[in-house]
Amino acid sequence: MLVVQELAHHPLISHFLRYTSTTMGRDKIYRIIQYFARFYAFYLLRQGAPKDTIVPWNSLKTNLALGRKLMRVGKNVEHVRAAAQAVEGLGKGGGGDVVGKALQVGRQVGYAGYLTFDIMQYLHGAGFIQHPNIKRIADNAYKCWLTGLTFNIIHGLYKLRQISSQRAALTLSPTTAEEEKTDVKKLDRESNAASYQLLQDLLDVTIPGSGLGLLPLDDGVVGVAGVVSSILGAKTQWKKTA
Repeated sequence: MLVVQELAHHPLISHFLRYTSTTMGRDKIYRIIQYFARFYAFYLLRQGAPKDTIVPWNSLKTNLALGRKLMRVGKNVEHVRAAAQAVEGLGKGGGGDVVGKALQVGRQVGYAGYLTFDIMQYLHGAGFIQHPNIKRIADNAYKCWLTGLTFNIIHGLYKLRQISSQRAALTLSPTTAEEEKTDVKKLDRESNAASYQLLQDLLDVTIPGSGLGLLPLDDGVVGVAGVVSSILGAKTQWKKTA
């Protein structure tokens, strides 16, 4: 009984429950399993495993992908709104980081398009609407996703360059040692966050890139990239729910 009480009130259990109570937290867990299933199904195929051993993993991958599409329904509106706000920020002028804002517009428009086509794919996969050219819709979704990722990658590289310039300027500025130490720590945090997101985006590029035939990658490589990217995303969400 004491062990049960300790488990019920353990900080790790409480944190896990906070994590899984968020849609993003659950999605990251499903995504890890989905891309592991994609990798493992390919691995079994290469090892010459019998069909009845491979089918369950392919089924798990397919059903998780479809379920995650349902969880994303409506999220395209969020990105449309973010794109409109970014465009509004550009229209106001007044200086500021125009390049960064423009790259954010491209990212949000790309993701909005991806998630819109994603809804069509869900409706088809769920058997509600049978689209005669679902392959074109899937390709358009991949193209929009790849566009959003490309803008985000460029933005990440641009952000890292900005941070590097700020570091150089900091060494020349007439600040106290304590102020400089505080500023350096802030830049380090920003640099780590930008590098972390850049790594995730580069891993995610393998998914639409291979789907469109632009990258000659098999399901094994894409599966591993998807798992690693998902773990990185899950780690970020875990910290947010601490």
